[in-house]
Amino acid sequence: MHAAFPEVREIFFDIALAADESFSDGVVNSQYVRGPQFSADFSFDCCNKECVEGGHDITDEVADAIRHKRPTVSGERVCEGWQNEERVGSTRCHCLLRYTARIAYN
Repeated sequence: MHAAFPEVREIFFDIALAADESFSDGVVNSQYVRGPQFSADFSFDCCNKECVEGGHDITDEVADAIRHKRPTVSGERVCEGWQNEERVGSTRCHCLLRYTARIAYN
């Protein structure tokens, strides 16, 4: 991350993953810290273990926040992978990720 964003000391991520938009069932909450030694790829796995070609990439959102020197960025992403092997080509996964990234600058 240091090569891409030398002005960033670390980024704290609060992540909530859920199978549907109500966030009432099967919510997984996590916190992550990314320091300069980590890559500048801010991707998170889908909460559906059977998901094919899915996940949540918030790299562009985080990079935009850093470019504009914002201390936080929040949002929601829908997984566009496939629900499972049997449904590839017919049924999207649609699991959700809600995130807040708090960016600490040097």
